[in-house]
Amino acid sequence: MGLPAARRAAAALPRLLLPPHAAATAAPWRGLASAAGGGDGGMLMRDFIHNSLYHPELGYFNRATPPLARLPEPIQFGSLVGQAEYRLRLQQLYRELGVDWLTPAEVFRPWFGRSLAKFVLEERRHAWESSEPLLIVEIGGGTGTLAASVLDYIAEADPVLYSSTTYACLEISPRLSALQTQTAARASRHAGAFLSLRADASRAEAWGRLAAALPPQHAAGGHAFVVMTEVLDNLPHDKIVRGGSGGGNGDSGSGWRETWVRRPGGGAAEASGSGGGGGSGSGGGGSAAAPAEGAPPWVEELRPASDPLVARCMAAVLGPEAGGGGGGGGGGNASGRSWLQRVVDAALGSGGGPEAVWLPTRCLELLDALHAARPRHTLIAADFDALPDVALPGANAPLVSGRAAPGVARDYKTVLVPWGAADIFFPTDFEALGRLYAAAAASGGDGGGGGGSKGRADGGRVSYRHMPTAEFVQALGLSRHTQTLSGWNPLLQDWPNTRFFLGSRGLPDTARPARR
Repeated sequence: MGLPAARRAAAALPRLLLPPHAAATAAPWRGLASAAGGGDGGMLMRDFIHNSLYHPELGYFNRATPPLARLPEPIQFGSLVGQAEYRLRLQQLYRELGVDWLTPAEVFRPWFGRSLAKFVLEERRHAWESSEPLLIVEIGGGTGTLAASVLDYIAEADPVLYSSTTYACLEISPRLSALQTQTAARASRHAGAFLSLRADASRAEAWGRLAAALPPQHAAGGHAFVVMTEVLDNLPHDKIVRGGSGGGNGDSGSGWRETWVRRPGGGAAEASGSGGGGGSGSGGGGSAAAPAEGAPPWVEELRPASDPLVARCMAAVLGPEAGGGGGGGGGGNASGRSWLQRVVDAALGSGGGPEAVWLPTRCLELLDALHAARPRHTLIAADFDALPDVALPGANAPLVSGRAAPGVARDYKTVLVPWGAADIFFPTDFEALGRLYAAAAASGGDGGGGGGSKGRADGGRVSYRHMPTAEFVQALGLSRHTQTLSGWNPLLQDWPNTRFFLGSRGLPDTARPARR
């Protein structure tokens, strides 16, 4: 199947497809935050998406009722006949819980988390040969179920190591941060090993706060395992367009333009109650009147590509020429160009060019912050490498999906929906992710650019690999616990469009590869 029902209920639920602006005009005008330094108003696309997802009052992940929940008890896969009964069980859970989606850590509790914990212990033993206290940092910890499952396994497998282990979550949503503490620290009795900080992991200050909150045995230069499951897909992206006309000051040297979002008429206004909910380009602003009846409240505007982060990301993902020759990971690897590069190459070669390319700029910011704060680390990231039914144009375009009613998903043809109305999530080009990871390492995490390749990056001391989810979990030997009576196994067979990314920086020269 395409999108696993366990993630967004997308494959399991009836769907409505709305045209652009249909939802935006149906809701009251919320306004926009004016861009810092942007005299003509508006904000970069990544900051608009950040507000839509993470605004402290209006954002999708800060709604009064979070879009995800914890299962009352684990699913007993061994009692299910097969695929059909598994899907019926999921549909029943969605109706009972009233949520938009469930995470794999929740659906496959505790086996998804225990598999990840087993990998951590094996990697620590074989690759790092470490005797340091164990530090695990999860970015976007969901309900806290993954943390609880991982800590349960470590406590059973190595009680001595558990006594010096800290599992910390960096969570942008205050409601989910509180839920994580309830799940992992209280309900699962890991209070001495768990903490959750309300922080944006793409910001350096979040990692500074984490360092101050950690027990003293976790030195700043020590190794950490950094976990991100279904985080990459919700990291805001920028949209660039090749050539064309826009309301800027002429074309850029590379021919690419970046997308800004503004009110019709060129003004910008502050969202009601916004107070810092924007991304790197958000600032103050005054209140604004609603747009004329029937008019879209937000419009996109193309401007010459001048944002430094956009330029770095273009260079790393599409090649140095795309970013104007500055700061990014060229080189590639033996497997050739990433699928995103190939899509763009093919479109440009046809003479037209893609309508748009969506760049994972906030991901690059997060990787910069990670490399700067924790240069010795192992990164474990799991996410989608493809999404079905995407209605938006452009390479790497997101799926924009909300709920029309209980049990009915609503898809949109635009990201310009009212903040909080829909989940906005992207597929991940994992080879491009490797390039970003290497570029951030080679820049020292300061955003200065650098080259990268699979294996080890010059100056970056970074390696990475990625594989299908089924390959990762099957190698750890615990997937038998999620098999149904017919032999069908949803953990191995219901997630064909997901992958694991394993990156390391600072491995000792004597490091031996894990048996995987």
